[in-house]
Amino acid sequence: MMMIKVIFCNHSSVSSALNALPCIIIEDCVKPLKPGLSDVRLGYISKIISLVGGLISFSLIFIVAAVGNILPVRNATIQRLINSY
Repeated sequence: MMMIKVIFCNHSSVSSALNALPCIIIEDCVKPLKPGLSDVRLGYISKIISLVGGLISFSLIFIVAAVGNILPVRNATIQRLINSY
């Protein structure tokens, strides 16, 4: 039961981030550059931004899986930094 709660909390966080992404981009980037856009057109742009953001975040899963475990690399880098001083 606890695992289900963790999964749903994670899903909620990802959903919130993907919903906030188009809002921020539209308010900060699109509206200042194109102030005369209608609400319908802004809605379409919002959906496209959300789709692109979702595809990018989904593709990061495969990139992270391909990279594998970076912990040994991180530990070796920290060890080199400590030994250099």
